[in-house]
Amino acid sequence: MRISIIIPAHNEEKHLQQCLESFVNQTQPPEELVLVDDGSTDETYAIAKTFAEKHSWIKVYQNNALSGHLPGKKVVAAFNYGLSKASETELIGKFDADIVIPKNYFEHMRNLFQSNWMLGMCGGLLYIE
Repeated sequence: MRISIIIPAHNEEKHLQQCLESFVNQTQPPEELVLVDDGSTDETYAIAKTFAEKHSWIKVYQNNALSGHLPGKKVVAAFNYGLSKASETELIGKFDADIVIPKNYFEHMRNLFQSNWMLGMCGGLLYIE
């Protein structure tokens, strides 16, 4: 069961390294992670590129299709751009660039989908420690 993850990111240098480390350190990582740097003015792209150089399943693209303050619209456009770059897959996930997921997140998701073929969507709870 192939999993592709798309992460739209804009000026996330503060959280991105910890976020990507949580994906890299999975018990069963996704087959593909597509990070779209959406016009960042900080080190977001450089941090993502460092991870992509070490992990062939991480791909990083720069996109700056929309400018100005457009809540929601920019994220959707960046996600759709990432989706156009993703490989064919059974499961697609959209994640924010400032989250940290548990070490067995994708293992758990695969088990849920494999145990119930009618399952259309699932996720986890997000919280701040």
